[in-house]
Amino acid sequence: MKRLIFAIIMLVLLAQVAWAEGQTASCGIESRSDTDYTITPCNVKNNEVFNMVVIGDSIAWGNGLNKKNKYPYLVADWLQEKLNRPVEVTVYAHSGATIAGESGKSIDPNLNSGSPTLMDQASNIKNKDDVDLILVSGGINDVGVQNILDANTPVETIKTLSGSIRGPMTNLLAYLLDETDAKIIVTGYYPLITEESKVEIQDRAVAGLLALTSEKTISQSESVLISATADPTAAKVEAAWYLLDSSYNNVINLITQDAKLRTNSDTFYTISSDSLEEAVNDSDKGQNRIEFVDPLFERRNSYRASNSFLWELNSDFKTNDFQYQERAELVEKEYALDL
Repeated sequence: MKRLIFAIIMLVLLAQVAWAEGQTASCGIESRSDTDYTITPCNVKNNEVFNMVVIGDSIAWGNGLNKKNKYPYLVADWLQEKLNRPVEVTVYAHSGATIAGESGKSIDPNLNSGSPTLMDQASNIKNKDDVDLILVSGGINDVGVQNILDANTPVETIKTLSGSIRGPMTNLLAYLLDETDAKIIVTGYYPLITEESKVEIQDRAVAGLLALTSEKTISQSESVLISATADPTAAKVEAAWYLLDSSYNNVINLITQDAKLRTNSDTFYTISSDSLEEAVNDSDKGQNRIEFVDPLFERRNSYRASNSFLWELNSDFKTNDFQYQERAELVEKEYALDL
């Protein structure tokens, strides 16, 4: 967080903004919605609005948090105090967003959806010429949480997927540089699982379900299907071996499984950070308009660790965040499911 604040200070100091004199504005937050609000300092005499835009995934959206606890709000609140001017925040980020991919309809930002992608969000920014600062978070959904949390996913696959986000992020940043005059901050990720994590049975169950859609599982399933077409008898043997192998890795050998999860998590963190920073350098080219910021989580801040910064899964399979009930109602409404 200190590096994030430092980066914002530097970018704001570098920005060339006009300071207009005006009458004193009322202070506090004017909230038109959770995605559109303005924070105004008390006793402000400069009414020139500082416009901040947020695009990204669930990290940028702040899934599970109340608005005043989300990092875009905290950044805006800090800015309005330091700049002594109103800060208007527009949030396009939503849970599940990928950097690039197929476009689709928007759903509630609390619910997972790959679209609108970050590229879609960027193109949807209104009054682009007026934007002063853009916060960007993206990449983990392109890699796939299900791949990171599948102990059977080879580390080389995680490396390849994490490295592949460099290109799409470079394209996104190039677009933002061309279309706006804003300063841009790209935030990185963190290790999800570390040696400090105390993984419990409900976590393993959910990880197992996610693993059904991982690159490794899909690849093996396709292999079984192809074999079944060519030789049903051989396919039965391969299917049985696949099930036994999966059971061994995901149930019996928990120590090995946890070690693989830590390796996948650390690999994602390291390679994705490198990819995002390289995308920043590729795009910025010495303009000093983009900054990459690593959140610098400690090992004890990972999932279910001694000082975790992440929501956890209860034994009843409900998350312990502030917005679970609201999200459950949204899921029921959107997908006709009873949670």
